[in-house]
Amino acid sequence: MHICLIEATWHKDLVAEIRRGFVAEICRDGDARVEVVTVPGIFEIPLQAKLVSKRGRVDAIVAAGVIVTGGIYQYEYIASAVVCALMDIQVEFEVPILSALFTPLESADVEAERYFLRHAELKGREVADACRQVLGLARHSSKSPKLSRSADTIIRKRRGDESESS
Repeated sequence: MHICLIEATWHKDLVAEIRRGFVAEICRDGDARVEVVTVPGIFEIPLQAKLVSKRGRVDAIVAAGVIVTGGIYQYEYIASAVVCALMDIQVEFEVPILSALFTPLESADVEAERYFLRHAELKGREVADACRQVLGLARHSSKSPKLSRSADTIIRKRRGDESESS
């Protein structure tokens, strides 16, 4: 499986932990190839996700980034805009996009910083697990569905092929 990890470079230490956890977990079985694309901040992730999706060569995209609240509400608007854009791209191009975007509270506390680093690595592992699950679901749904008996009968009637009995 080929996965594109699009990561924002703001708050590099936390994003690096997301990447480390993701790559370790997704590559654990040796069947994944990860392409990393970097952008300045999370606001730039949707455009890159769309460009990657248009190429049609990836099985999934993972968006990784951190928005520190900083005591202002702007982070809510940015996070909402990015997530909505990623959802639209996912639906339009039928490429799963998973989010490893998170918003830790700003803190000068050293212990809180250690916690966020551990948490970021865990989020990377969790999104890798979710990616495996989503790709497994996509593989199952891509098989041709079996029609119910009534749907098959309706299709035959529309084609004028009523010779088969129900």
